[in-house]
Amino acid sequence: MKNTKSLKLIKSITFFLFIVPFLAVSQVPESFKYQAVVRNVSGTLIANQNVTIKSSILSSDVNGTVVYAETQNVTTTEFGLIHLNIGQGTVVQGSFSAIPWGDTSYFLKTEFDLNGNGNFQFIGVTQLLAVPYALYAKTSGSSTPGPAGPQGPIGPAGPPCLGDYTHFIGEEFGGGIVFHVYRDAAGNEHGLIVSKYEPPMMANWGKVNNLGIGVTARSTWNGMANSLAIQLQPGPPNSTCPAMVCLQLVEEGFNDWYLPSTTEILLLANNRFTVNKVLSQLPNSVEVMPYEKIYFTSTEYSSDQCFYYTPFEIGLGPKSLGSSDGSIRPIRSF
Repeated sequence: MKNTKSLKLIKSITFFLFIVPFLAVSQVPESFKYQAVVRNVSGTLIANQNVTIKSSILSSDVNGTVVYAETQNVTTTEFGLIHLNIGQGTVVQGSFSAIPWGDTSYFLKTEFDLNGNGNFQFIGVTQLLAVPYALYAKTSGSSTPGPAGPQGPIGPAGPPCLGDYTHFIGEEFGGGIVFHVYRDAAGNEHGLIVSKYEPPMMANWGKVNNLGIGVTARSTWNGMANSLAIQLQPGPPNSTCPAMVCLQLVEEGFNDWYLPSTTEILLLANNRFTVNKVLSQLPNSVEVMPYEKIYFTSTEYSSDQCFYYTPFEIGLGPKSLGSSDGSIRPIRSF
């Protein structure tokens, strides 16, 4: 089991990520800005102190392959502030200049070493929602077009284009608000819906206090599978744990709600402006992800921890399976 004091210290560190797009006249930048405020377990600023930050860029999702990692030794200011240029530290793995920014989504995983002994502690993972356009342009090839190639054969008709979607983000539909739409390989339209309300949560994350479930509850994208794995956990019935509250919910005629996975809660976070704009016009609805709350996901992190999401701090982070001080927001799919 992880050291409780260390985990409290991790949770008390607040991070802010700034992706600053700029293009020099004669040189493509090889970094992006990163800024953080460091606090101790009591919330006091850690001022004028040396700290080592390890930054890892992950491909595709929060558990993706590390494409680049580096460390930087910095000294906090009198206000506990640190400034980094990701891409200019001591390389641990990969090459920053070789990252294919346009190929997929990327996530920034942060770890810290406060004592300088090389024992890094996990802080959190946050999605890089913007890529400096000069970095993208650098890996996207020359802007000078080559000669036209020969005409190829006509391929089979593809699925309908994006503009042909029936549903849209921010639509009141299916008992809630649509926050994601997509098509499967056959061209069929699907999406995710968030509840207009936030049910109370009275118990710890799992059915059995501090007892992990394993691989069946560790999907980063399939919240329904995780929720059902929690429901099937051996032990006494516990109808007030987050997953069970969602699975037992009947709202506006729908009974297939579940606790979102890490990827699903990030999709909701990315579109919370549009969702909240609609919710603000509906009577008795509850805002999605206000600043002061933390949210449980259905994704188990380890044998004694789950992932939770903090809207305006570190993003995704670990939390004890025995914790009951989080919020839940049910979702369903169509």
